[in-house]
Formats: sequence, structure tokens, C-alpha cells
Amino acid sequence: MDKKVCIDDKCIGCGLCVKDCPSLAIKIENNRAIVIKENCIMCGHCVAICPTEAVSIEGYDMSEVEEIDGNISLSSEELLHKLKGLRSIRHFKDQAVDDDIVKNIIEAGRYSSTAKNSQAVRYIVLKDQITSYENMVLPIFQKLQKFLAVFGNNYIKDFDFSQGFLFKDAPVVILVVAEHHLDAGLAAKAMELMADSYGLGSLYVGFFTYVANFSRKIKRKLSIGRKEKIVACLAVGYPDIKYKRTVPRNKAKISWM
Repeated sequence: MDKKVCIDDKCIGCGLCVKDCPSLAIKIENNRAIVIKENCIMCGHCVAICPTEAVSIEGYDMSEVEEIDGNISLSSEELLHKLKGLRSIRHFKDQAVDDDIVKNIIEAGRYSSTAKNSQAVRYIVLKDQITSYENMVLPIFQKLQKFLAVFGNNYIKDFDFSQGFLFKDAPVVILVVAEHHLDAGLAAKAMELMADSYGLGSLYVGFFTYVANFSRKIKRKLSIGRKEKIVACLAVGYPDIKYKRTVPRNKAKISWM
């Protein structure tokens, strides 16, 4: 269904939507906001800022729109502490993750920013077929391991590329798929934070992401489009490990201009 911005009689012509529209797609005429349709990217800023709820977007489920409580805010200190404490989890409990929790993790990704409001990020959830996909990738690394050993490359010589190496026996794997890396990357980070809020841990599985994007067989099985890429692969589950502190990092390289 085509999307269309609608402004009803509750509009008071305040001009807030005009001022905030990133596409310059709204103007005030006769003390009322009107839409220049061909410019609109359907970002919803007009919906969010309207003081009288006069704006809606046809084609979206407007029942999803929620009021924002301005009194609720995250402490900057607590948020930074949380971000510092996030770790890649490689030990998961043998405990299922409820489907509703998985859906809410994906909701965090769905509401992340995308370039020009494209919203062209989609998600593939692996549960029952995790082992099947792992078995499609592991033989490649087993062969690579032997090949590199011939030339004295020891980077992966000690890795045990057996069942469970890629996904660490996590009960859920979420693939974040998009044409543009930044869109999917923003979604993945939001999903990682959302998973953490449920007491879950995440692991970005780069080995699988790299091979899957070059494998026609895997892409075909996952119905990955020609222009699409698996940008992030998140193994998700309840951690079977507990970290006691944050870790050191290089100082940020900042250029003040």
C-alpha cells in the first residue's frame, strides 16, 4: 500500500512540522499545513512533533505510535557504563529464548535510523536450522586451516572448527540483512543493547557473515537478494559466564577542528 501523509482539521498551523521536515515537504497555506507529496520520505517527524495529533501516515499502522514521556531519561553515566561493560559472549546456557523476546529485539532494530528513511533492513531468525547452516560453513574453514598451515600461517591453526565453533551453541541466531552497511549496523547495535536489557548476551559471528556473503548456495537458501548482504550475524542467548569489570581500550583519536 502506498504511503500518504494526512493532515486533518486538528492542525493549528503552528509550523512545527514545516520547521522540522528534513525533506522540505510541508508548507503552511491558509493557516494550515499541507504536504508536497513528491518530496516526502515518510520519516514521520511531522507525526512526532505535531502538538495536536493532526498528522498521520496512511499505509503505516498508526496504532503503533506511542506518546513519549519527557520525564523519562537515561542517565548518561549509566548508559556509558553499560556500553563499556558489553562483552562478546561465547558461552551460552542451554536455555531457550522466548519468541516474543526475539521479536522485541528485532523491534529495536526496526526503529533504528536508516538513510533517507529507506527502512530497507530485514531480519532472518535461525533456530531449528542453526546446525544446518553451521555445517555448510565449517568445512570451508577446515580446508582453509590446512591450506594456510602449508605456508606457515598460524593465525587459525589452533582453532577447533568443529560443531559449535561458529555460534557457540546459542539458541538463536539473527541475521541482519540490507543493501547498506550503516543501516544494518545501526540496527544491530540497537538489537545488542535490547538483548542485554533482557539479560541476554550477543556475539557478532564474523566468520559466518564473511563466508555466507560469498556463498551462492547459502544466499540462495536464505533468499538473500542480489544487492543485499548479511551485514551482521548475532548469536543470542543467556550467558553462561559473568564478567566482573570493563576492559581497557586505546584512547580515542579526536581531531578538534
